Amino acid sequence: MSPKEGEGLVYTLIGFSSLLLSVCGSALTTRILKSIHEWSWRRAIQLLILLMPLVTLGLGLGIFHYLLLALCALLSIPSPAWLDSVFPIAIGLVALGAICFGSFRLLLMAHVVSRSGAYHHAALQEYANDIAQRLGVTRPRVLLRFYDRPLALTYGIFHPTILLSTWMVEQLDEHELEAVLAHELEHMARSDYLVILLATVLRDAFFYLPTSQIAFRQLQQEKELFCDDLAVRTTKRPLALASALTKVWLHRIETPQYARVGGAQPLAGANTLTDHRIKRLLDAPSPVRMRSSRVRILSLSVSMILALAFLQGITSVVLLAAMGCNLLTMLGKLL
Repeated sequence: MSPKEGEGLVYTLIGFSSLLLSVCGSALTTRILKSIHEWSWRRAIQLLILLMPLVTLGLGLGIFHYLLLALCALLSIPSPAWLDSVFPIAIGLVALGAICFGSFRLLLMAHVVSRSGAYHHAALQEYANDIAQRLGVTRPRVLLRFYDRPLALTYGIFHPTILLSTWMVEQLDEHELEAVLAHELEHMARSDYLVILLATVLRDAFFYLPTSQIAFRQLQQEKELFCDDLAVRTTKRPLALASALTKVWLHRIETPQYARVGGAQPLAGANTLTDHRIKRLLDAPSPVRMRSSRVRILSLSVSMILALAFLQGITSVVLLAAMGCNLLTMLGKLL
């Protein structure tokens, strides 16, 4: 191996060290997550875990890396040349592919729903508006689709929409339908559609990291449990939601494919532990904790990012020093 190839190999290690640092930080945060039981805190931390690879790569390759290399070049200190862009370009292409795939999901979801024959039902819309008013949330747009299978989901970013099948309206009684609508309205109030869409893009961009897969799976499952608890707190009828879920579960149907593709929030699907949700409701879930202080969540996030920045800075300096681009040499020339 030539000296130049050796330098390029060490240079590439900065990118790998960024991902390794992200995995270690995410694994540590996941362990901390086990001791946290407040839903809002858990969602914020799970999103932080999904963002960690992007943060460490941005710091390692985008700031420390090129900033130090620019100083090396300015001070005529030897630095690698040939492998400079291979790793960043590869990571960038994967991330761009994830963004494109996420956009495709949005378009496909809108296309399939528009072609599904869903229509506006005045009586159902009025019923949903009444529930929304009692919940203190924005009035939704409710569409009804002729479909002989269970279907209840939310979708849309700028115009959040609840989509129900005629099966839901025909098979559920008034209390059950109210519980289902309350559950879906809580998804809308928490912007779960947008959160899951962002989380899906981050998971796809770093699909090769196990910590991203774990955090995404937890986020998917726990949003349903949280909305169950919120719906029960509002309706005061846990058995109504449990009954609705049981009817859906007994129908033994998987979530329609377009609901998964679009990142929509289904009432019950293949990736949701519906049986566990029913048992929780029958056991009377503990009251929902109050939303965490945004200042506390922001403080935790900033602290984690600063810690990652510090560690990434040290890693970059050490690896660049191994190439001959020594920080002490730079400081000596600058002074």
